[in-house]
Formats: sequence, C-alpha cells, structure tokens
Amino acid sequence: MREKWQGEKRVYGLKGGARAYLLSLIAQRSRQPILIIAPTPPEAERLFFDLAFFLGEERDLSPLEKRLHFFPSWEILPFERLSPHPDNVAARLEGLYHLLEGQAPILISTPAALMQRTIPQEALKQSYRYLVAGSEIAREDLLSHLAAWGFQNVPLVEERGDFSVRGGIVDIFPPAHSRPMRLEFFSDRLESIREFDPSTQRSRDRHEALLLLPMKEFSLKRERIEIVEKGIEKRAEELEMGRKEKNSLLESVRSGVPFAGMEFLIPYFYSNLSPLFSYLPAETLVWLDQAAQVETEVERFERLTWERAAKAKGEGYFTPPVESLYLSEKEWRDESSSFRQIHSESLEVMPAKEKSRDSIFTIRSYLNTDIHQEISSLQVKEPSLAPLVGRLKEWEAERVFFVAPTHGDATRLRELVAHYKLELPLAEIPFPLLHAGEEPARCILVGGLTQGFRLPEERLILVTTDEIFGTRRSQRGSAKKSHPSHFITSLSELKQDDYVVHLDHGIGIYRGLKFLQVAGTEGEFLHLEYEGADRLYLPVDRINLVQRYIGGDGAQPTLDRLGGHSWERVKAKTRKSILAMAQELIGVYAAREVHEGHAFPAPDHLYREFEASFEFEETPDQERAIEETLSDMQKKKPMDRLVCGDVGYG
Repeated sequence: MREKWQGEKRVYGLKGGARAYLLSLIAQRSRQPILIIAPTPPEAERLFFDLAFFLGEERDLSPLEKRLHFFPSWEILPFERLSPHPDNVAARLEGLYHLLEGQAPILISTPAALMQRTIPQEALKQSYRYLVAGSEIAREDLLSHLAAWGFQNVPLVEERGDFSVRGGIVDIFPPAHSRPMRLEFFSDRLESIREFDPSTQRSRDRHEALLLLPMKEFSLKRERIEIVEKGIEKRAEELEMGRKEKNSLLESVRSGVPFAGMEFLIPYFYSNLSPLFSYLPAETLVWLDQAAQVETEVERFERLTWERAAKAKGEGYFTPPVESLYLSEKEWRDESSSFRQIHSESLEVMPAKEKSRDSIFTIRSYLNTDIHQEISSLQVKEPSLAPLVGRLKEWEAERVFFVAPTHGDATRLRELVAHYKLELPLAEIPFPLLHAGEEPARCILVGGLTQGFRLPEERLILVTTDEIFGTRRSQRGSAKKSHPSHFITSLSELKQDDYVVHLDHGIGIYRGLKFLQVAGTEGEFLHLEYEGADRLYLPVDRINLVQRYIGGDGAQPTLDRLGGHSWERVKAKTRKSILAMAQELIGVYAAREVHEGHAFPAPDHLYREFEASFEFEETPDQERAIEETLSDMQKKKPMDRLVCGDVGYG
C-alpha cells in the first residue's frame, strides 16, 4: 500500500487477530495517528487487547509513554439521569490529550463514543497540568484546580479522582495512572513526586514529572456556573418545564456539587462542543473495522438519541438539544470523509476490475476454530492433543506462536505437549521482539491475545490456549478485599432504615446519605443512628466497615450506644468462644498427625489436559488452594481441608 494516497480503500479477508496484526504493521512502519472504529464496545476492547499484544505495549505504562488508547463512550443511555463512570470520562479526556500533545497516537473507539461531542480544544488545554519535581507551583492554586475539574477531597486517597491534603503533603490519584501519587511541598516548591500503594499508604518509586489530567469535561468554578444557569433557564422555557422542576435543577447547579446526570449539561458550559474528528491531525488514518456494521451502528445510535430525548421531554425532564451534544449521521459522514479511510471486512472478495486493484485488497487468513473441533471429535481413549501435534508437523515451514494468558497456563501447555515428546520453549520477551528475530520458529509466550489466526502469505500462525481447549477465559479483577464478603461494598446493597452492624460500634440504623463539609473535607457520609439518638457519620469510602444486620428469628435487635460497653462485651464473649473452639481443633489435629492415610499419585497428563480446559482464569488464591489440596492428597497424612469462597468468585 503506497505511503501517500487519499480517499478510501477496502481490505477483505482479515479474520480474528489478523486485523490487529496488520494494524500493528501499519503502526510500526508509519508514524502517523490512527483512529480505529469498531462497531461495538466488546469488539473495540478485543481489538485493543490484540493490538497491545502485537505492539508489545504494557498496560501499566505511564500516560506519557502510551501510544495506544481506548476511547470509550459514557456507557449510559443518552439523557439518562445517571452519571458516567469516572474512569470512562477520564479515558476520553486522556485520548483527547494525546491527540493534542502525543506523537502518532492510536485510538480505538466506537460510533457511540465518537458521535458524542467533546470539550473544545482550548478548554482542554486549560484543564490539565504538567508538574515537575523541583519547580515552583502555587499549592493553593493547584488545590483549587483539582476541586474545579472533578477531583474529590477525601480523608484517604484510594480511588481515581481522590485527593487529600495533610500539611505540606498532597496525595492524589490522577487518571491514566495505575497508582496514586504523593506530592511533597515546601511552601510553594514541589520537592518530590512519589508513587504510593493505596492499600498500605506507603511511598514507592520516585517520579520526576506528573501529567495531571482532569476528571470531568467541565469546570465547576463559580464564574462558569453563572453562565450555565442562564443557558439552562432559556432551555427550560423552550421545554415548558414546570417552575418547581426548573428551580430545583438551577439550585443543584448553583451548589457547585456534582449530581447524577450533570454531565448532560455540558453543552451549557461551552459555546460550542467539538467533534473528536476536529482533534485529528490531517494525516490521520481512519480504519473502520467491519465497516458495514459500523455504518449500521451510526444509524442506530442517531435514532436512539432522538428517541431518548423525546422520552425525557415527555416525562418532564430537562435535556439540551440533541444536536448540541451528539453528531447526526450526516455530520458523522462529513467529519470523517476528510481523512484517509480503510474499510475492513472479514469476507473475501476479489476486485471485479483491473483498476480497482489499487483500492481493494484481499488477504487470505483463517481462524483456528477447527483445532478444538478436531481435538474434541476424538474418542475418549485417544490422546486428546494428538491432532495439535499432528498440525505442528504439517506446519514445519511456518512460524508458530502459542499464546497463553498467564505464566501458569503457558507452563501447563508446555508440560502437556512434552508428553508427546515435543519441546516448546517458553519465551520471556514481547511479541514484536520475538517476531523480529529468526529464532525460535515456534514457542509459547504470555500475552493478552483474544483470538489467533493463520496467515499463509506471511507463513505465520498464532494459536491461543482458548482455541486449543475450547475455553473462553474471563479475567477477574485482582483487587484485595480487606473484609469478608458479607460486608457491604456498594450503597445499592443498603436501604434507608435498615439495621446495620458497624465493625467497631455495633448495631445501629442506617438513616440515609448526608453531604457534609468536615475539617476542610467535603463529601457524602452514611448517617447511622444508635441508642439515645446518637449519630455517627461514616464516609462512603468506609462503607466496607458496615454489614446489614441478619437476625435468626426476624426480631428487631437492640441498638448499641456510641461509647458504650455492650458491643465490646459481645465481641469479648465471641473471642472467648473462638479460643475454646481453636483449642479443641488443636487436639483434633494433633491426633490426626499420628495416623496414616492413603497417598494419591501426582496428577498425570490427562489431569493436566482436563485442568487446562477450565473456562475461567484462576485467581492467585484459587491457584494456591488447588496446589495445596493436590499436595496434601499426595501425602500419607489424612487431609481435613475446607475450601471457602465468595459466591460469584468461583
């Protein structure tokens, strides 16, 4: 494909991970911005992970080191009375920043995300800060900037968008960073920038600079709010809203405190919002993945915006004009047509005319679905991976890479094929470096590839472990929980007037949420009522200290008194019972130590094949429980083991 061309080209035949592979070649050979548009969020996410694998880009890179970015939609319905997740808003702003300041960024997005207008470029430039250790920075101005652009002042920083102030130390969890940062000030001089662990609050690596992106697409400064009020009043009159509803909305805006659905008022914060296409440099390449589906999704989303606006108006809710927040189908076409475009489809089509050969390309690629079909069609007594070994003998002239999601899966696959006297080395380097070399011709590597492919023209084959064993692995979050699962983690689990148990203060009644300002910190607090109308205000980020009261007979419990001794007596009695039970268990285990039981043999290759077909990715705790149980079964000592897990966690 020539370097300089205009207009539109079409590529047919790319299937599975071959799309991301070709995109990675384009990205590596041409340092130009690329916008990749997939029809739906799941498709966009798969492309994102596959492209990150082929580019060798790690997920925990700092925002200044990343080239690949996911640009999501708000993931809520248009004009819904809800706010988007802060991470979605932050990811959009990160993508816009890199289009302005980055070197040949790559954005992956969807029609729903791109049809929503964005913050104007000049406003975006005022919203972010670049902090350098050792420089002079007006500390109070920085704190005002954080509050205005969506950061929340909290006692303890744990989540993105939090910041806290303790003397000369400002802790902040900025978007686009995997860990929060600790800024140490001496007067108005920024002495140091350190990463810290939110679970232990201990400082870690030192950083020389910090990119501080906003958490919202609008500023809540007083002067800005006054402009917003005027626009809302005018629009309310056009909608013929009732006075009560209009005044309630205006009062919420005047308070300067974010409320659910406030983000849909963004057209009133700026004279004109910008389409993302206005951020794209002229040399940007636009790739439409499954182009026909993308066009269908554009049409569907435009209909959805007008339907949702009509529904909100019928229910008496305030909405800005649809065209002020979303692009129409015609605007989409007009905005995107000024860029070079490649339309990709998985169907193979041969150009009808000679002159079309410069604009239509067909690349033969194949999926690996037949591998598991062949394996599963064998009789039970035959070696289950024999077809794969046979395929490898047929693929002598190709470079073959097996991709596993974790080191455990990679090691397991190597052990399984070793049973067939086939050695596959485990590569420890990223795919781009591995592919650039000549050796090894076949190996196993760890990565996030979601779908493999066979590309005959390149003599290249990539096979994922899911394609071998017929699994669809779901990666679970690895966040550590500090309390058992019966403690509350979300406000949705709690209703007003529920009886609750606080870990330190005992039984009380939940009376709802209160917005308070305490010692310079503002935010939402749980209002808990105790005996004698005593009140406790618990920050929402400490909700995991509370669990709903569950009584055996359904009777109402007796409330504890704050500062009283009844709850301490209950805990002391419980501790005494637990110690007695522990003493009895020690006696049981001491007796078991002197008895012998049956020792099972170590797991064989058939067990390992069965284990590899498990459709989920085990968490570290699950892996440890499995290995310890297998280890115990191979000993003569009788095993007495209880495996406990949260519902929904395997």
